[in-house]
Amino acid sequence: MAVVALVAAATLVACGGGGGETAPEGTLTKQQFLRKAKTVCERSVEELNKADLAAWKKYEPDHTTTDEAVLNEVSLALIPGKEKEVLRLRALGLPKGDERYVYEMLQAWEEGLEEAREDPSLIREAGPGTGLYKSSKMASTYGLEGCG
Repeated sequence: MAVVALVAAATLVACGGGGGETAPEGTLTKQQFLRKAKTVCERSVEELNKADLAAWKKYEPDHTTTDEAVLNEVSLALIPGKEKEVLRLRALGLPKGDERYVYEMLQAWEEGLEEAREDPSLIREAGPGTGLYKSSKMASTYGLEGCG
């Protein structure tokens, strides 16, 4: 565990958040980050709504099912859009003074999406102890609403 924490900390310092994006670390204020993140999240909500409608059309045009298999297929269809959202947030760079918090929030988000690939119901209801729940709580606490 200590090695994992050290690697994560080294990644945070070295590249400002990973995810394949290289953005200057600590160059934005919290307010700048939140303003830009809000734009990212609004764009993602639109894209996710389109993906959701397309998935429902494909798997259950009437939107009336309670069949867990269909609900899981619809949920899985949303994961790529949610991953794109995290990448866009990472590309913003980390806010000065809050680098570790935002980095950990995004890490939890990515872990949650990996968990959701294994259990798609987590997209609909991520309970305590899951990455999506943790990242949602962290985002809300930080002032980042409407993402995830």
